[in-house]
Amino acid sequence: LSRAVFRTGDKILDNGLEEPRVKFSSPDPIIRREALERLWDAFERLKSLADADKKRLISMILDATASEPAFRTMLNFEAKQLTDNG
Repeated sequence: LSRAVFRTGDKILDNGLEEPRVKFSSPDPIIRREALERLWDAFERLKSLADADKKRLISMILDATASEPAFRTMLNFEAKQLTDNG
């Protein structure tokens, strides 16, 4: 994570991923919370860029990031919780 470089093709999304990447390593829990909030903002940005059908896009993202079924199920649950809590 310390060496990640984001090149999504969208400058706003890249910046939206870079800020939480830096903040997540902070020992301060308030800063880490900000990182999670910014990561959620970046996730929302990603959903708006790639596909008009957000449910289909989320499924595509989760399929690409989790090949192991139990992990995929957990990510799907977490994504639904985040969406429901808005």
